[in-house]
Amino acid sequence: MATRRTLLGQTVALVAGGFLTAGGAAGRPTGAQQGSTVSITLDTEILSVTGTPATLAPRISAFTHRYGSLSLRDIDRLSGRARVGGTQITAGYVLAEGSFNTDGLRNELEENEPQFVVAPGQSYRGTGGDEKITRFVDEDSGELIELHPDRIAVARGQSEVKALRSQSAGLAPTGHTAIDGLTAVLDGNAVAVGTAGSSAKQYLHRRLAHLSESSHRILDALRGGGVSMQVGRRETRLRYALAVDERTTEADFEAVTDEFDSATAVTVTDTTYEQSRWLVDGTVPTASLWEAHERFLGIQ
Repeated sequence: MATRRTLLGQTVALVAGGFLTAGGAAGRPTGAQQGSTVSITLDTEILSVTGTPATLAPRISAFTHRYGSLSLRDIDRLSGRARVGGTQITAGYVLAEGSFNTDGLRNELEENEPQFVVAPGQSYRGTGGDEKITRFVDEDSGELIELHPDRIAVARGQSEVKALRSQSAGLAPTGHTAIDGLTAVLDGNAVAVGTAGSSAKQYLHRRLAHLSESSHRILDALRGGGVSMQVGRRETRLRYALAVDERTTEADFEAVTDEFDSATAVTVTDTTYEQSRWLVDGTVPTASLWEAHERFLGIQ
């Protein structure tokens, strides 16, 4: 019999950091993602169709409210990555793409953020030719802000600052096989993907104690999880994914898919078993996207 707390749903909700849900991350306690990495990409235009999920709204507000010259209307696409250790984000990166008042942002940084120092200017060969970029660096906190006419990049933590300095634009590769393998098959208007740190797996073992031994073998073999959405006016295509190691079998995958409730508002259209990657595809009416998605994950 299907339960509200399914292995697929709880795992995706937890390791993807609660992003792309209207509620919380499977009741995730603070610090459950110790040693984990979470990445997200979002085309902001879909929010006019779907509304903004409650977990994502404060993150967007924190980014746009920091400066009066920046508005969500200016942003076409958001990308981000964070590393979590204990209760703290130890490093993070956000890239906003759109059309910005870079002069206004530059003036605000110079006038209101004295801890930032303007780094030596440099040119970047963009699609339209050479363009000037401005970098502001706060060496004490380990934060770098990079301004372009069509994008703003913010890096926090020495590792992310170093990655941004070595590349003039775009998210630096994660270098993590689990995330990179899932990202290759998760595509759409919104994508969230994360690794499963040891604390996250311990939490899932406790929360899913009622499930079978097979499910707990899967948790031991778990490496990451993610979700992607391709939002249409009437229908949204969903894909859920788990990254696992060679200890798991096709029978384990079938045990996971057997948990799905046929009465859910998400219609499962396909399931794909690969030895290191499991995929579940579905569709849902866009009007009920967030509610149906959460019910499918078992976090509502």
